[in-house]
Amino acid sequence: MQLRIVKVFRDHSFPLRVIRAAIDGAKTTFGIEYPFTAHRFLIDGKSIFAKALQEHGDAEMPDLAKRRLALERIVRPALYAGIEFASDGQATRWFPLKRSKAIVLDPEIAFGKPVLTDYGVRTEIVAGAFKTEKNKKRVASLFDIPVAAVEAAIRYERIAI
Repeated sequence: MQLRIVKVFRDHSFPLRVIRAAIDGAKTTFGIEYPFTAHRFLIDGKSIFAKALQEHGDAEMPDLAKRRLALERIVRPALYAGIEFASDGQATRWFPLKRSKAIVLDPEIAFGKPVLTDYGVRTEIVAGAFKTEKNKKRVASLFDIPVAAVEAAIRYERIAI
C-alpha cells in the first residue's frame, strides 16, 4: 500500500528525494514504519510534504505552487479511496476497483494478494483458469463461484498488469 501511494506522488512528478524526506518525516512524527498507510497521514500529510518540498525540492521548481495544489488534491480522500482503516488508524484492507468491493487486498488473506472478496480465491488463479478453460461458466463451476466473480477476477487481472 505504501508503494501505491508513492507511485501516485511520482505520477504527479514529485521528486523521489522529496517523497523520501516526507516518509522519514512522517515516520518520526507518527512513530510508525509505513506512515503513508496511516489514516493520520491523510490529515497531517500536507504539512509534512510541504516541509519536505521546501527543504528538498529543486530550487528551480517554478511550479512549486502547482505542486502544492496537486499535493492538496493527492492527500485528500481520493488517494485513500477504497482503503479501510483499523481503529488505530492503520490501513487494513484495500478495494482497488473504483465503486466495487469485488476484489480486496488484505494482508490477512492470501498474504495480501488480490482475492475475490466474498470467496477468498486469488484473482490470478481464477483468471489463469479462464485462460486455460476459455469458458467462464466452467471456471465458475470449478471454483464454486458465480460467473460475475469470474468476470471480476479477469477484469482485475487485465488492469493490474
